[in-house]
This record gives sequence, C-alpha cells and structure tokens, in this order.
Amino acid sequence: MNPYAAQNPYAAPQAPVMPAGYAPGVSPVRVEGNLLVAANGSGLPAVCLKCGSTHGIGWRDQKFQWVPRWAVLFGALIQAMVAKRSRFNVPLCPPCTARWKKWNLLAWLSWLPGVGLLLIGAVLSGVGADGAGGVAMMLGFLVVLAGLITALALRARAVVYPTRIDKTHTWLRGVHPNALQSMAAAAAQAAYAQPPAAAPGYYPQQPSPGYAYPPS
Repeated sequence: MNPYAAQNPYAAPQAPVMPAGYAPGVSPVRVEGNLLVAANGSGLPAVCLKCGSTHGIGWRDQKFQWVPRWAVLFGALIQAMVAKRSRFNVPLCPPCTARWKKWNLLAWLSWLPGVGLLLIGAVLSGVGADGAGGVAMMLGFLVVLAGLITALALRARAVVYPTRIDKTHTWLRGVHPNALQSMAAAAAQAAYAQPPAAAPGYYPQQPSPGYAYPPS
C-alpha cells in the first residue's frame, strides 16, 4: 500500500503519514547507516519499524527523550534541563506492538525483587538484626541495579529508541533492515520526483498577453 496515494473514501481511517508542513516530493525521513533519521513530528510510512511488515499496521503514539552523555555526570536536574524530546506515531504490526508493551511492563517490574529485599533489610535492622539487615539491603540494591540493566538491555531489542535528538530531527536505532530499506526507497523516490532547480539567473518566460486590434 502506497501511503502517499490518494485516500480511498471507503477505507477505515488511518493516522496521517505526512504532516502538512512537508510538501509533496519532499521526504521527511532518511537513512544513515543503521539509523532512521526523521524530522521531528513528521509522519512515517506504513511499514512496521521492528519487522518491516506492511500488513495490519497500527500507530503507537510514542514520546522520545534523549540526554547527552556528558549530562549524566551532573545529576538529574541538569539532565532534565538539557534533555531533548520528540514525538511520533510509530508504525507497528500487532505482534511487534504486543512485544513492545510486554517489555515496557517487564522493565517497570524488574526493580520489584530488589525493593523487596531492601524492605526486608530495613525490617531486620529495625528488630536488631543489623548484620542480616545490612546484607539484605546490599543484596536488594544490587538486585535492583542488575534487574533494571538487564531488563533495559532486553527491552532495547523490542523497541526503537533515539541515539540523538536536536531541534529538527531524531535519530532512531533498532529499526529493522527491511524497514530501513523501504524508507530509503521512499526517500529516493520522493527526491527523484522533485522538479529540477532552475539555473541561476534564469527567468521562466511568461506568456505574452494577446492584443486584439479593432477591425478597420
């Protein structure tokens, strides 16, 4: 299905694939290596970003946030101040949508075992078992850290995430090679469809108005 073709008035409503700010013949996406570079807020073609499928595509309203690496050294306040954000309707097939949701949930739940150990350690310390309580709290902290890191690493395989965001574009990693190929082909087709630029100093000829002479 060509996302830029004329809409069928009898088709089910779908999310737009190109915003009003982009003229026909201009693609809002491009491919750089294994990254998809998209203009912030632009529409994306109806190709699942995680598997490259074009069937049963749905749209996930997704907010992205990116923080420069140097900001990690300066705490949460500085990170919040310099964070860059963007938002897209991400095209996904039903299985990839379910996988994305599942790993989001598992990432949130990954810290619960560690928090349980921390609470047990606090209780043991409160009843006088300081040694056992300290060990439980240390284990709880390690479990929270290890669980979160592991869950986020596994989640990265099921989602797309930004490696950079600036004022105009977002660089997305985790896009399937078939989806990247489709995006590159669409961008090349859009670029080919643009009319050639006029040479400097060239002014198109204007049709001269016709003059009627009165009959003699």
